[in-house]
Amino acid sequence: MGFQDRDYLRTRSASFGAIAPRRLTANTMLILACVLVAMLDAILPRQWVQTSQVHFVEGGEEVTRELLATKEWTIVPAVDERATQSFGTALMVPFNPTTQETRAAVGSIGYQFVSPLRKWLQFTTAQALINITPQGVSGFEFWRFIGFQFLHVGVMHLVLNMVGLWVFGPLVEERLGARRYLAFYLFCGMMGAFLYLLLNAAGLGAQSLAGPNASIPGLLFTDPWTPLVGASAGVFGVIVAGAVFRPNETIVVLYVLPMRLATFALLVIGFTIYNMLTASANAGGETAHLGGALAGWWVAKHPHLIDDFFSLFGRPPRRSAASLASSQAASRARGVSDAEVDRILDKVHAGGLQSLSAAEKETLRRATDARRS
Repeated sequence: MGFQDRDYLRTRSASFGAIAPRRLTANTMLILACVLVAMLDAILPRQWVQTSQVHFVEGGEEVTRELLATKEWTIVPAVDERATQSFGTALMVPFNPTTQETRAAVGSIGYQFVSPLRKWLQFTTAQALINITPQGVSGFEFWRFIGFQFLHVGVMHLVLNMVGLWVFGPLVEERLGARRYLAFYLFCGMMGAFLYLLLNAAGLGAQSLAGPNASIPGLLFTDPWTPLVGASAGVFGVIVAGAVFRPNETIVVLYVLPMRLATFALLVIGFTIYNMLTASANAGGETAHLGGALAGWWVAKHPHLIDDFFSLFGRPPRRSAASLASSQAASRARGVSDAEVDRILDKVHAGGLQSLSAAEKETLRRATDARRS
């Protein structure tokens, strides 16, 4: 099949749902991975996980500091492992592992029983930031920036995100290629978590300076142990990238309302920003959505950044046929021959970007700029 016959390169609108993959694409593998994790999350035995900061009783914080400074005491939650409820509040009790001695509770925390997968992969501000205590250094659990993207709360949460990937993912993967698409998707999710972390840390900082009643629109004042899970940040990045690549693509929202993809992307981003500014119940999730969307827009506008990333580890991944065809067609409009573009791309595949001369980099830049326009 020639390039001109591919769905994504036709001048007329294509139906996303009508595109049936003939191989196991990167997008399909992402969907299968999320479904598999959801299944394991549902059947694995439960463990308790902290879901709130410690709420100290009067004088409890001072007692905690004094006991921890001795390095002989730990502060542990008195969680009943036989509890039938999935969440609750536990007393924080000083405990000496050597003497088995306990003291009066110094405070309490919220907890929830979850699977080991969720306990290890879910994202929280408290676990992402570095925390230095007398007991040692904790936090900076960087794997959570990726792991939380494969977790979901309930079947509907999973279904909505997977439908989003199934509908919009093939468009972006066709343009970027499998490996570049996978890197793009995970990066969007990571940027969603990063924006969540940034605004949550800023909100907590504002409260520490102005008091617990501080309220600044856009900042997150949620507990730093509140979990963030879901593929939504990556999905929003995919939607926005699709709108950059094919803004005039027609989609049918809820099988009723036809709409340009660019219009749909603007609407969902506007809804996200509104929920953030009005501090809705899911303001934290909406923040991650916005972070993923911004990352998707930026990378779609500068797709060479993915190649630059891969070039740090060796040869960049091969781009999809659609991406190469689009680049070559745009290059002709700028006076760059197909043969010259092919020669430079082959040189990049063979030796990386560092193998190009200044003139070749300039030629490739002009070809890339032409494709973006």
